[in-house]
Amino acid sequence: MAKAHLKDVVKLGSPLLAGIFAEYIMYIADSVMIGRLGTDYLAAVAVGGIVAEMLWAFAWTTAPGTQALASRRFGVQGENSFEFTGQVIDNGILFGVLVGFLAVIVSFWARDFLSLLIKTPRTV
Repeated sequence: MAKAHLKDVVKLGSPLLAGIFAEYIMYIADSVMIGRLGTDYLAAVAVGGIVAEMLWAFAWTTAPGTQALASRRFGVQGENSFEFTGQVIDNGILFGVLVGFLAVIVSFWARDFLSLLIKTPRTV
């Protein structure tokens, strides 16, 4: 019984692990390419990556919540399960777009905020 669960977890989790691994490979590739230009550029990419991850984490959190609610509603399998599931997905998409829009607006203030924390104007 435990082997079957382990097999299912590996089968479902492998694509997620590959996606996360690919993101880190992208950061390494960015660092290698930009690192040849100098430390200021490398520092700028590192700080920009952190800011982008913070904004991404803000918008990403709607996906697991929407998935959990939609699967619960669809799991009921009542006569209106598609309608209730669709409501959750519609609201999740709307909320995700709004949070993404807010993240884009906040990103425009990143330069002002980072200039308070980082003393090198070239890095900011």
